[in-house]
This record gives sequence, structure tokens and C-alpha cells, in this order.
Amino acid sequence: GWIRTVRRALGMTMTQLGRRLRISAPGVADLESRETNGSISLSRLQSAADALGCDLQIVFIPRVPLAEMVERQAFLK
Repeated sequence: GWIRTVRRALGMTMTQLGRRLRISAPGVADLESRETNGSISLSRLQSAADALGCDLQIVFIPRVPLAEMVERQAFLK
């Protein structure tokens, strides 16, 4: 997951990140695990990003051009 990857890239221990988040090192391990399995909340992900000095960006990227999506949607109605 990104939390673990960024934490390690910064040379930060779980204990250090835990201090920033006001949780224990095992709590950080749980946080990293929840990110990996997709069960982390957006607010917790935002807190982790802040603690790591990162911005959290969540985007929707169309798989096909947006105009094509609109046209398909018109035929579904």
C-alpha cells in the first residue's frame, strides 16, 4: 500500500508514524493492512496522508472518452 511505501521511503518507523497519528505501532500496522485490503475509511486515509506530508487525491478517470459515455448513457434511457 501507499502508506507503507511512503513511510518506508521517508525512513520512518511505524512508531514514528504512530506518534504523528496518535496511535500505537500495531495501530499503524493495522492501518497499513486496512489500506491494502481496501477497508480503510477516507478520513483515516486523509489523516495518514497528512502525517506523511502528502496530499490525498481521489479521482475518477473515465475508461472511455466522456463524450462516448454520454452517448452510451443516452441509449440506455
